[in-house]
Amino acid sequence: TRAAQVVSGAEIGAKVLAVAAEQAAGVEGEVQQELATPLADAVLPLGELTWQIEPLGVHLAAGGSRTFRVVARMRGEEVWQTLARVKQQVSRDVVVAVRAVRRNQIIRAADVAVEHRPVAGLKDEAYLTRSVDVVVARAKRPIGRGEWVHKGLLLAVVDVPEGSPVLLVYQT
Repeated sequence: TRAAQVVSGAEIGAKVLAVAAEQAAGVEGEVQQELATPLADAVLPLGELTWQIEPLGVHLAAGGSRTFRVVARMRGEEVWQTLARVKQQVSRDVVVAVRAVRRNQIIRAADVAVEHRPVAGLKDEAYLTRSVDVVVARAKRPIGRGEWVHKGLLLAVVDVPEGSPVLLVYQT
């Protein structure tokens, strides 16, 4: 048998989670993450190790699963590698409908509230975090009670400058 060192799976997992946390540092909101891949202990040759941990793929939205390639190097040579998956969940304050809103209905302050919820699937700029941004907009489609409201659900608000002529049509 030759001399070797054992690096625990927990230690490797901690390194992967640290890199994943660094990458999530720019994400707005609270990020929770856990290792989705159980990592076994690695038996490596004696000597000083350098670790290279890099993400695979491109992720456009916050949250979801991330895959990382983990490489142990000794004197510049690769001595061990594995893949590790990290599950990330992003929570933030978002605008939520507190009652059902019909299509084309003008949204009022009583129709929405701000709640802390897990979000995923949309780019950061689509999330609305203040109910003021939603009030007086019209719903593009029906919005169910409890559904979070994002820019894709709203029609543009028509802003009429003060003193401008307005045509009103009344039908009975």
